[in-house]
Amino acid sequence: MQRVYTQLSDLRLSETNLRRAISDADLGDAAFWQRLKDFMLRPAEAEPSKRVLRYTPEAQATFFMAGFREFRDPTDTEAWILPALFALVLPVCLDVKVVASESSIPLLLEADELPETVWLEGAHPAIAALVQDSRLRIDYPEAKPGEFQRGLMPALARLAAAYMIHLDTEYAPPKENFHRFAPLAHSLMESPLYVFHYLKKQARDERPVSAERVRRYIAYAESLFSPKGDYTVSLARKLVEQYRGFYRAKTPLNGNRMRRPLDVVAETLLKADQRLFDTPEALVELAEAELKRFMARVGEGKADGRFPKGVSAAERAAAMRQFSETFVNEVFIGIFNRDVAALRGRQLNLLSSACESLYEEMQRAEWAERGRDDDEADETPMDATI
Repeated sequence: MQRVYTQLSDLRLSETNLRRAISDADLGDAAFWQRLKDFMLRPAEAEPSKRVLRYTPEAQATFFMAGFREFRDPTDTEAWILPALFALVLPVCLDVKVVASESSIPLLLEADELPETVWLEGAHPAIAALVQDSRLRIDYPEAKPGEFQRGLMPALARLAAAYMIHLDTEYAPPKENFHRFAPLAHSLMESPLYVFHYLKKQARDERPVSAERVRRYIAYAESLFSPKGDYTVSLARKLVEQYRGFYRAKTPLNGNRMRRPLDVVAETLLKADQRLFDTPEALVELAEAELKRFMARVGEGKADGRFPKGVSAAERAAAMRQFSETFVNEVFIGIFNRDVAALRGRQLNLLSSACESLYEEMQRAEWAERGRDDDEADETPMDATI
């Protein structure tokens, strides 16, 4: 422990090697974090980092104490970025208990005063939202429906994923800046669909978004930022799987093309007179009829898109019916409670962003299975029959 204490490094979260290591890893795997010594520790022959404040070797102390100065004139959020990460990683690596606090005075006299593994005393609300508990155990019970998984490892995985999303979205070299981290953290904990919102923001900012990053963000949304029993991401996947049964976007892929059936049905429900279409069945039939008109224009080359290969007209019609039922019953009625204004709001935009990413993932998987190039144009003639 003394050796680790002396060699403890001042991490740079934006450094290429550390970002690459985290981005390629299963963040919930304790074995991964236990192999991070190359990033957490300076070489034995190197001078101790002056950016990590420690007791001198001559000091006799009951506890090892370290302070971090990662940012110049840090905000309240930035002051907690590194301490929170170290507080969660060190117990996994060293089997120790850790207290993170803004106080320079020890809060405990003996280790048995802390029955838990980690105590984040007075943590910034953004950190507290991600980790869920101020006191964390390395062993944790199963989450209840509607709750996030609690405990040390789930908290560490969520925190690291949130750091990665922030660096991907907000980081502008050479300055590492976390002053926008708080709203991002609270948004991610509000809904897993915000993961896709930030992914789309990267694309709008003309940053390259690789297929690997899309897959990584989908994993974040499905496993880290979805409370137990939450079905919002699985609902988005269900919608995409259904409309891919009758529609394909032409390459190159872009957001508007990948979510076109979603927009068609949403726009139809926005314009529908609720006095005439007052039952779920009437709304489903209206949405289905508009989808058929749209796909007829696609078949005639008057609308952007194409038919999926190897799918008959009857199968496409069944898929359109199924998609209309899901959107009306589970989205418009189930989530929005028939509130037409909600179809113009942020929640539908979040759902659309999720559908775009999931569509791209499915399309690339299909291309890989067929052994074709991602940019290869598909000019297959289409049957205009619906």
